[in-house]
Amino acid sequence: VKLNGKIIVYHVSHSANYGRKAIPEGMYLRMVDDPDRLNTAVKPALKNLCFDKVVIDLGCGTGILGLYALENGAKFVYFVEQDTYMIDIIEKALPKIADPTRFKIIHNYAQHLEESDFDKETPEICVSELWGILLFDEGYYHCTNPLKKLFKDLVFIPEIFHLDVFECDPNFGSLPWPENETHLVEHYKHLYANIGWSNNALGIPYNTVNDSGAARKCEFRNPKKIGEIHYNANTGVFNNKLSVVIHPKDGKMINFSGKMISDGIHQNGPDFGWYVFPSDEPVIIDTFVRKDSEDANVYFYVKPYKKK
Repeated sequence: VKLNGKIIVYHVSHSANYGRKAIPEGMYLRMVDDPDRLNTAVKPALKNLCFDKVVIDLGCGTGILGLYALENGAKFVYFVEQDTYMIDIIEKALPKIADPTRFKIIHNYAQHLEESDFDKETPEICVSELWGILLFDEGYYHCTNPLKKLFKDLVFIPEIFHLDVFECDPNFGSLPWPENETHLVEHYKHLYANIGWSNNALGIPYNTVNDSGAARKCEFRNPKKIGEIHYNANTGVFNNKLSVVIHPKDGKMINFSGKMISDGIHQNGPDFGWYVFPSDEPVIIDTFVRKDSEDANVYFYVKPYKKK
């Protein structure tokens, strides 16, 4: 992380353990190092909006976004982090690189924040990287919605989270299933029915080639849109239009294709999904929103359909 020519180095390994627990997903260094994750839309939007503004870096981790805001002229930054380990690091590191009069560190869950926590300056922009491989699985909705209620004019980066959901016919002769390996095909079916997969939906090419040298694609045939999930952080509105009954007689793929919007800049989100085993009985594809502040995720699930 660099600010005004000064460089700060964090010695954290995503494979390490600390405090008798594994480093959570939000602190995986591969997420920090992914150039497209923040550079495509989040940083450009922040740079466009943050000058002379008061910014919240929500779930700040190493403080990358908050420091970027300061570097681009933010008046003041609140660094908000729930993890004790990361708080210990940034409390020691940030004063060495940034003017202490221009930031405050808040150790708290986003859902537990109060207006009195922001006693230096009234926040105007909230930036965050609270999204994972399933887009909604790091609690972005639950963490930003309470802040919107505290500060009605607060502007969020990202602003829009959107998932389109498709029902597809699987083709087991193409990746990610090995061709002509029946036992592995069945293994993949079981694996993807239980934990899903990411980054291979709706024809996204793989880093492999076929006999002709062309990139091979994962073939999920006849995609049919069956629902969508849309969250606008600036309005606080969460629209869930996913609750659909399907008939997976020959087995189905349920694919989610995501995108985010930050200050009008579109960014492709993750693509992921599940395999639904063949069944003569209908099943329902649905979502479940947790209310627990320490497990504030949106879950997707498949279950047998029963008429009410």
